[in-house]
Amino acid sequence: MNVRTNRRTGQPPAGAGIKSVEKAGHILQALVAADGALRLVDIAAKVGMPRSMAHGYLVSLLRTGLVSQDGATGLYDLGETALQLGLVALTRVDFLKLARNALAELSQAVGETVVLSVWSEKGAIVVATIEGRRDSVYEVRIGSVMSLLGTATGRIFLAYLPREKWMAVLGAASADAGDSLPADFELEQMIIDIRLAGVAHGHVVSIPNFVAVSAPVFDHEGQLKAAVTIVGRPEGMNVQELKRVSQELSRRLGWHG
Repeated sequence: MNVRTNRRTGQPPAGAGIKSVEKAGHILQALVAADGALRLVDIAAKVGMPRSMAHGYLVSLLRTGLVSQDGATGLYDLGETALQLGLVALTRVDFLKLARNALAELSQAVGETVVLSVWSEKGAIVVATIEGRRDSVYEVRIGSVMSLLGTATGRIFLAYLPREKWMAVLGAASADAGDSLPADFELEQMIIDIRLAGVAHGHVVSIPNFVAVSAPVFDHEGQLKAAVTIVGRPEGMNVQELKRVSQELSRRLGWHG
């Protein structure tokens, strides 16, 4: 019998389940969350089981390939089957669908317009927007290319992409605008500050009192996948909520940083 999830919440239905399967799942979750292989005693402590019970579950998980054990050290880790499950799950992730749901949640929480941008050969480009519940005269259009230095979104890509990805784009944009590139030490300090804060801030030049704050989204390899940005009034710049949503979106893509 297939167990269907609630279409509105995405959560499994309430009711009786199979406790042993849930307990085995807790062991797998403990291995996922760990920095490396674990001892039996550590696994038992993390899932709140007696060692003998945890060992019994591990034996079954070993037989299925979901867990592996080092013959020399006796340490347990995720097995080949778990790896294949993870890889298959990643290939089936609809990133834009996940992202739009995250944007809607964030926009509802902060009341401002929320934007998703990804990297392209032209630079940081907007691929999704959710309008805030507050009236706004500012519109961010899908397909807009964001200034790398002049916007919070662009600065996230400067901070988290390899330099060779954006240097040519930055140089071309500066030349078109008749601006000179900032000194290397200024760029490096900006990158350091953004990485320390985990977000980038910016102003909307065309509209007084409008600001923006942006956070990175990472893929399963820890590479920058996108930037999520709030655009609006200063009181709507809820940095903690922005970080929470962007980190949750990263986690759904397989990132465990």
